[in-house]
Amino acid sequence: MTLEVLRSSNGAMTDRAKDYFIDKLSQVPASLLIEKDVEIVTELGKKLGAAYRQPEGFATKAAEILWSIAILEKDFPKSIALLARKKFCDQI
Repeated sequence: MTLEVLRSSNGAMTDRAKDYFIDKLSQVPASLLIEKDVEIVTELGKKLGAAYRQPEGFATKAAEILWSIAILEKDFPKSIALLARKKFCDQI
């Protein structure tokens, strides 16, 4: 999945589809995670519409994944953890 395709279709994706892809990305072993994976989780977790609306499950799940990477819950590469921390802060 390229970021360009994801960005253009994110609004049309169902919450269930977003949940599915976020779940799949959360299963990538820490040693195989790359920056693009963090970018994809970030894009999938974006809330569209009113900012005051309660976050959907997929947005919460994406934030939880970014946070777990940021705090080095597993043995993630340092550059990936720093990117995840930045993306997590950008999301909130």
